[in-house]
Amino acid sequence: MPIENYVRTYRISHHDTQQDLAAAVGVNEKTIRNIEVTGKCSLEIALRLSEYFNITVNDLFKVSDLTGGSYGK
Repeated sequence: MPIENYVRTYRISHHDTQQDLAAAVGVNEKTIRNIEVTGKCSLEIALRLSEYFNITVNDLFKVSDLTGGSYGK
């Protein structure tokens, strides 16, 4: 199932670099870069990111089904 990933969008809207965001959520910059590219991360990191941005995990990541619909809308 494809994952729509909005981490980069929220990071840029908060005027953070990947390094800034990584430091804020306690991971390294490479981890943030990988999340932005693949949309994959642990639940713990997803929760940290959502808390940092003060949004839900569903706002950061949306899982699309095979028919093109989207869960979590």
